[in-house]
Amino acid sequence: MEKIIFIRPSDCNKTNDSLTGEGYGKVFDLVQRFRHFIDTSRKTIISSPDVRARATSSLLAWYLDIAITEFPHEQFILGTAMYSKSISDNEKICRLVEKIEVNTDVLIIVTHELQISSFPNYYSKKWLWRSCSFASLEPGEALILNCKKAETVVFNQPFNMFV
Repeated sequence: MEKIIFIRPSDCNKTNDSLTGEGYGKVFDLVQRFRHFIDTSRKTIISSPDVRARATSSLLAWYLDIAITEFPHEQFILGTAMYSKSISDNEKICRLVEKIEVNTDVLIIVTHELQISSFPNYYSKKWLWRSCSFASLEPGEALILNCKKAETVVFNQPFNMFV
């Protein structure tokens, strides 16, 4: 696997969790900005089961012309209700990534602030022998973790940050 892209679900309507117009715009802008980073044919999207994450991942899949991969028994750990930043929860996400990585070059994970604030660094230390430190991501922002080079890119911040 070459890259893991972590995307926080885009802006949503607080009453029904559907994407707002601004949310749709952020996803479109995000795809335009990182499309050249993923110019490979083997791409996979997995998503939190939460409504706003599913809406974001569906839009990404449509823009990138790829299908969302379903792991109904495992992907619950990507949702807001089940994750606690614990080592065992991060290991569950690692096992899900390991299932997918042999068949993909770019893995796109649409998940939430808790997972994004903890899992990329956990995975980097465990498998890439380096840390992955960055500020937090706002809704509709992305973190690209390059598994082949010591590079991390954050998109939609006021600046791009390379770590």
